[in-house]
Amino acid sequence: MKIFLLIEPSISTFPLIFKAIEKNDKIFIISNNIDHFALIKDTLNVSSLFFQANTEDHAAILYLVDKISKMFCIDAVIPGSFSSLFITSKVSAFLKKAGLSPKAVYQLSQENWLPQLQASLDNTLNEGFPEKEYKVTGFSKNNAIHILSIIEKLTSLPPQRGASGYILSPEAPYSKEIKPYFTRIIEKLSLNYAAFEAKIETSKNTFILREFNVELALPNVSELIEASMGIDYYDNVLRLFSYEKLSLYKKQFLNAGSLFFNKPYHAQLLKKHPYVKKTKLYSNHEKLFSPSLKAAGYAILTHKNYETLKNQMIKLQLICSN
Repeated sequence: MKIFLLIEPSISTFPLIFKAIEKNDKIFIISNNIDHFALIKDTLNVSSLFFQANTEDHAAILYLVDKISKMFCIDAVIPGSFSSLFITSKVSAFLKKAGLSPKAVYQLSQENWLPQLQASLDNTLNEGFPEKEYKVTGFSKNNAIHILSIIEKLTSLPPQRGASGYILSPEAPYSKEIKPYFTRIIEKLSLNYAAFEAKIETSKNTFILREFNVELALPNVSELIEASMGIDYYDNVLRLFSYEKLSLYKKQFLNAGSLFFNKPYHAQLLKKHPYVKKTKLYSNHEKLFSPSLKAAGYAILTHKNYETLKNQMIKLQLICSN
């Protein structure tokens, strides 16, 4: 049994809490907002603890952590959101646990760090590389890169032109070019222990880094990874921060898609489709604490053939957009 200290949980970390409980581990939470805790208190195991504290008062948090560590052996410290990265890095350093250094977090907080990073990278590609947008999910461990997924964006129908879903192939043909690119990013940012998500575009045989977020993947992405390759994303997050060996062996090879839908009744329609393995409706709490969730929910689909899955998802867009 391990004890994980989670600072400022968010929507993306709630499944991590469930995974820790499933493994009979303990979760201690420090949060400034008691409302966040209200979302998960019914699922926490009785031996877990919650501490309401001002996480912007770093001296007070370190004093609290010192008291906790004298009573319990903390195995790992995990940031629950991007806003808690700095205090989490200080707590990790104080307890000598895996995590980003305060210096690395400070660099990420600087204005214009992303354009400066983009300009410092060799982003050239071989000619003929397809012009698309990808979401890249992975871990850095001891400054080494572990890419879990390279996911293609499925564009919504006009006039929205946003993301209507994502498609993951377990053997992306472009991984040979993308992995070295992200290896350089990890090295330049000195991300010794972190989970990250990034958005890149390919245009005129170059990479364009649009986003780089040091935070956990959203649940629909973690479910894509598990549906495609049988890799448990949240189990690996717990392994990452507690110095355990990552479990990234692919147990299956399926193409998987995540398709957003706009109305709750769409879930019932999609459940009838043979490729759909799961539908998820966002709760009011999830929408409240994550205003970026504009859809009503999403469906997870799988198929052994990439093009077949993609074509079916494009057809299902017509149902999900009305």
